[in-house]
Amino acid sequence: MEKPLNEYKNRLRNIIVILYWILISIGFFSLMISFFKEINYNSLGNFIVIVIFSWIAMFFLWPIKRLKVTVYIDAIVFYEKGWHPQIEKEYGVAFENIYEFKVKNITDGLNWIVLKRCNGKTIRKLFSFSENELSGFLNILHEKVNTTIS
Repeated sequence: MEKPLNEYKNRLRNIIVILYWILISIGFFSLMISFFKEINYNSLGNFIVIVIFSWIAMFFLWPIKRLKVTVYIDAIVFYEKGWHPQIEKEYGVAFENIYEFKVKNITDGLNWIVLKRCNGKTIRKLFSFSENELSGFLNILHEKVNTTIS
């Protein structure tokens, strides 16, 4: 296997996804528990039960997939790893199949990247890059996509 040019682990994006699912699961289970019995929200024990149920839901009902991006000489490979091997997903796109890309800066560390492929399908991903990583990634995309188009 060839050595990758760059690897990006997207730490900020993965933390935001985990926090998002924690909030959804806490809300879901607090509603579920409140339907079955009346909860005294001032009690610390009930809060701990809600947090434990939300963690169970997070790990079993809604699998969280951490994103890792690897850039090779001829392709970009996306690894989405879950907590179980059956949840893992690996797919990629060759630079010769990308005819256009767009990058939208959401905040300082988060970027929304759209890769348009020749078969009409697009890949939309939320990435967390530092400024150096983003400039390196965009330089690689400009170099590879422009040389394949001309």
